[in-house]
Amino acid sequence: MNHDFLIKTRRICIDLKKVTEARKEELEKLRFKLAKDAEAVILHDRETGRAYLTSNLKELLIEEPFVETKVKERLRELEDQGLSEYDAIFSWTKDVALTLRDAVSELLQLLSIYYPNEAGNFQALMQRYLPLDIMKKNLGDGSLNDEYFDDQRSNEGIFLSKIIANPATNRKFENVDLLVSSMINHARYEFEKYRNLIDTEITTFPDSIDQIIERELQESRSAFRSLKHDYLIVDSALSNPEKFKKEFKVLANTIDHFDGQDLTGICRITIKRITLLHKLDFLRSKKVLDGNNVGRVIQHQLDEVLFHKGVSPSQIKEGFEKLGFLNLSKVQRLSSEQLESLYLLITLNNEEKAPHYLVAMLNHLDFLKHLTSTFRKKEKIYEILSAITKRDKRSIKGNIAVLNSTSDEDRFKFKANSYVDKVTHDYNNL
Repeated sequence: MNHDFLIKTRRICIDLKKVTEARKEELEKLRFKLAKDAEAVILHDRETGRAYLTSNLKELLIEEPFVETKVKERLRELEDQGLSEYDAIFSWTKDVALTLRDAVSELLQLLSIYYPNEAGNFQALMQRYLPLDIMKKNLGDGSLNDEYFDDQRSNEGIFLSKIIANPATNRKFENVDLLVSSMINHARYEFEKYRNLIDTEITTFPDSIDQIIERELQESRSAFRSLKHDYLIVDSALSNPEKFKKEFKVLANTIDHFDGQDLTGICRITIKRITLLHKLDFLRSKKVLDGNNVGRVIQHQLDEVLFHKGVSPSQIKEGFEKLGFLNLSKVQRLSSEQLESLYLLITLNNEEKAPHYLVAMLNHLDFLKHLTSTFRKKEKIYEILSAITKRDKRSIKGNIAVLNSTSDEDRFKFKANSYVDKVTHDYNNL
């Protein structure tokens, strides 16, 4: 359980006469942190995340009727004093109920996104959520006609209306997916410019490669540490386009009330963060795989390589090709388009905690056999694949082991052997 948001809400409701803009904003930050922390737990471990999410939801749903009642009483008092929506104290007070409503809504969205099979649990929680009259956009019993939102557009629509896609034409984004794709492409463009510069420098000064990479790593780490914002999405989601889209949609529906300058600033800092993630992965890959340092550096720098779990097709491609991937007969048969499709297929099926498909495909391509003849020691192969794919070394090892029919490895946990037919089919249909 994350009690910070709940405790802050209760303290504010003890005396709503003391509500200030600063206290309201602090509550909103804690609300956002609640959803962000919940998703971080989910991405780390699905079962723990499920328990964490539902326990927080249940606590908030227990608290909501009390908060709504207190807020309505206070708003009636303010109405009697002649105050209305146009007065700051009235708006701040109402926002206490709105913020709690948003907290419940965000956690319900996470439940529907990450646990779609939990339909029964979701419906049970929704039944407790909907009777609170939140969907009717008023304060509950009809005695107060104040609307929560005068704007009839969706939260996402309001958010998008404040983001300008092209300042020259004042063009707007049609949906959040297009905005996210634009941010990803912008970050990729900035990173590609950077990578070309570094590759050119390394080519020009090949004897200085260690110094160049170390210099760039220090600068990128410093920039990474200094780039902070309360509304930045967790790095593991930023590294995965699909997770990024899902989480940014949740974010867009919760911060639509910010002004356009703030929202644009959040988008820009997100682009910078993604660009830095690309830079750090690129530099760590260079440090691990360039020259003849493969085994030596991996043993000492593996913890750095595994710092970020996300990986892109281009990173998979770069890492594999440095190890002779293009020399494999089954790879040489492929056209350039088929090869790109293969990298994408490997990346999309590179599950964070269960790289069954990944290992099965590498075995089908004879890449595992190639690595065995190159490095001899099995542990080194596990470390290298772990470094490139950003996956747990133990999962790599276990999935390779079950490909051997005589292995006594846990076949319930490691299932690469069950994917042999699938990867063969996928390869033949590239």
